[in-house]
Amino acid sequence: MNEYEDSSLRHSQPLFNVENKYMKERLQKIVDESLYDIDQWCEELIDVNVQQDDDQSPLLLTPKTRFFNLSLDQAHALVHYYQQYVLKHSNKITEKDEIAIQQLKEQIRNLWNQEKCFMGRKVFCRLSTRSPKDAALFDQSECYGRCKKLLKKKWIASYLKYKQRKDRSEAAIPSRDYILNTEADDFTNYITHVMSHSEEYLSFMQCSQQGLAVENENQVLDVLTNSERVLQDLTRALDFPEVFNVKLILREWCPEITYEYEFRGFVHNYELIALCQYDNTCLVQELIDKKDEISSSILQYYDTTVKPILLHKSTQASSVISKWNGEVIMDFAILQPSKKIIVIECNPFNNGTGASLFEVDRSDMKERYNTNKQFEFRVVTQQWYAECSEQAKCFIVVDI
Repeated sequence: MNEYEDSSLRHSQPLFNVENKYMKERLQKIVDESLYDIDQWCEELIDVNVQQDDDQSPLLLTPKTRFFNLSLDQAHALVHYYQQYVLKHSNKITEKDEIAIQQLKEQIRNLWNQEKCFMGRKVFCRLSTRSPKDAALFDQSECYGRCKKLLKKKWIASYLKYKQRKDRSEAAIPSRDYILNTEADDFTNYITHVMSHSEEYLSFMQCSQQGLAVENENQVLDVLTNSERVLQDLTRALDFPEVFNVKLILREWCPEITYEYEFRGFVHNYELIALCQYDNTCLVQELIDKKDEISSSILQYYDTTVKPILLHKSTQASSVISKWNGEVIMDFAILQPSKKIIVIECNPFNNGTGASLFEVDRSDMKERYNTNKQFEFRVVTQQWYAECSEQAKCFIVVDI
């Protein structure tokens, strides 16, 4: 039985074994939303009419993705590791958990070594439900350390540019150690009082994203066991072990993906009706300046490349995309500097998926489009509340 057949079976079975109405609704929601899990659609978004030059394989619209099923024991073990090491609960990890984690590491290592596209390269890891993009926030994680190192490097570069502008100097660029040892007070003052809030926040988010690139199975486990999002998704899924179907995902790492060039698109009745900046808190002047160019490029990409695939798959009963009924929230990235567009993620078109710069109630968006047939593109155009950057400040300044 393949992965989709397994999913189809779960969707065809009535959920009579859950008597409590609230629990039955929760279970139904999990099953319905699993149609948008990344393992369900990653190999469906393929433009079969375009061949890649290297191996003549069909063109994927999303990074290469491989996955395997997590066992219930492995899921419990990941939850227990988070509870003990992040939440500081005592005696959560059992001998059974340690065995499950070792088995999980072996599976990750085997998958990594078997896939030509991953060998010798960094990958991005996640669950089939959501990504562990919050892992860089926990200071005991290796991911935090990678992020901190990247952020310090980025902020030193920003400080040097500021200093050259201020002094109008062509002098030799001082070393990192010189700045941290001799100009530490000036550097700290620049980060705390001079650097714009938008630059602070954006650089922090860029580095936390880059810190998610992992090189081995130990780093995969570090990311997964330091993410509250992973904890939430596993806990939710473990409430219903009879339909537990969470997978561990390894994706090709794309260093060309930059945080500010990610966008959330809203597809209604197979039409891309709205698009916005993914992060609704960060003002990026470049996005404002290039708003029309970005809007037209993604809309054209969707209409000429993505939409035909969705329409074609909608006629195939075996395709999970046919179950979407033309309704999906799709995340895009414009790779830098190539400007190639890719699909990052697909989510249910419901109020449970973040709306970013649009209304929480999706019916308002649909009604507006059905009335005027106007595509909308929104980006942040006003400075946001200063305290949003406080976490980024503390992240680096406390330990220069």
